[in-house]
Amino acid sequence: MVGALVGDLAAWTYEYDRGLFFRQLVADDGVDAKLSAYSKALLNAASYNLLICPWIHVEPEMPTTNKDCYVGQWVMWQIVAAWKDRSELNAMPSFVTGKQEFYAGRFVRQLIRSLRNGATKSEAYYSTFSFEDLSKTWKWKTEKSEENIGILTYIFRAWDSFYRAFDFTSTIHNAVKWPGDKHLTAAIAGAFADAMYGCEISYIKKKYAKGSEPYHRFNINVISENNGYHHALVMEMFNHSKNARTFYPKNNALTNVELHTWLPVMNIFENISFSDEEHKSILLSAPTGWDCRYGLYLDDGWIYVYRSHVLIGRFQMQKLEEQWFIINPQLSGEMPFKSFCIAIGNALYEGCRVMKSEMNNTLQVVEQCKYFNGETDVPQQWKHEINGNFWYGEMMFCKGHMNLQKMTGEAENIRKNYRGEKLFAAMKYKPEQFAILLYIENLYAKWHPYDSLDWIYCY
Repeated sequence: MVGALVGDLAAWTYEYDRGLFFRQLVADDGVDAKLSAYSKALLNAASYNLLICPWIHVEPEMPTTNKDCYVGQWVMWQIVAAWKDRSELNAMPSFVTGKQEFYAGRFVRQLIRSLRNGATKSEAYYSTFSFEDLSKTWKWKTEKSEENIGILTYIFRAWDSFYRAFDFTSTIHNAVKWPGDKHLTAAIAGAFADAMYGCEISYIKKKYAKGSEPYHRFNINVISENNGYHHALVMEMFNHSKNARTFYPKNNALTNVELHTWLPVMNIFENISFSDEEHKSILLSAPTGWDCRYGLYLDDGWIYVYRSHVLIGRFQMQKLEEQWFIINPQLSGEMPFKSFCIAIGNALYEGCRVMKSEMNNTLQVVEQCKYFNGETDVPQQWKHEINGNFWYGEMMFCKGHMNLQKMTGEAENIRKNYRGEKLFAAMKYKPEQFAILLYIENLYAKWHPYDSLDWIYCY
């Protein structure tokens, strides 16, 4: 819900300091920015519904040039209601609302609830009652009047700003481009983006960033106290959002937001299953640090794997017969396949406390592979060469989840019985590699029992 507050402050910054806006959205402490009636309404709602002892109560500001300001304050209360899972809040002023406002409040509550519970943008859009139908018939794209645009127009424009964005910062960049009350559009858009991405940190694209760090941490806790509210109100709002969200958000991950060309890779984890509790732990991956180097975050249905500002890859999870499975693994182009597999294993263990013996075995196998690097098909240059046989054998070893430790022991017993040149050739390989080599040899011996397999020692 703090995203609405940041969106309002960012709109003020956009109007008075365009360079600062693109560099970090709001000032370091937010003190210079003026709170609009929307921020005050949001803080009023939070004060009476999050704090044990409310601090102050302020009635809504009456409309000046149009009624959108008055109704917009009512929408801020709906944002808090969405995070509280309630339709009615304590101490809510008596707003006068009509049919349009009824739909607007319902949309805001349902969309935010869906997003903070892990729904994708499309899932939230299509599952919210009447939202799709009205968004297609309402003339929210063409209305340019500064007065009495209508609250549904602001809701649809805010959603569009969020839907076309890739993180919290780009959502606000989109929101301030709309005509009309930029504070209201940015506040509502910020609320949507906060539900999915979080809003404690603004990650800036390279073309906007200045300085050594391409991100900015919002330090707006002083906003509430400086405006007559409880000194811990904003912190309580942050904490409530953290506890009510079912996943670790993108904007807290401190990974890059540049464009990536995603490369599908072989799913060598497809047979590893996870329980509902393990799936929840994966979504709530811990922040990275000294003891947790690799992290995971959820973004629009994809779970991203990262480390130290580097985005390594992503995957999705699908539930089948009460168990969850990894599907659609993809590389970001910044790190190779082996690094991606290692990152998944470490992130599950360090950040999620999910330990799978099958996962550990698969990672050990991947580390030993010399030819297979996650490709979905044999590389073109190896299709008719011995290297292609080695690639295929390693791929089958990985996908089959062969027990490397067990097969290494068996391979060592076999190697002890070798003599002469065969022993000399076999001794070139580490025990784990020799186990994979024997697997490849047996694999091709079944298909071509009368062919010479002397090529196997070119591995």
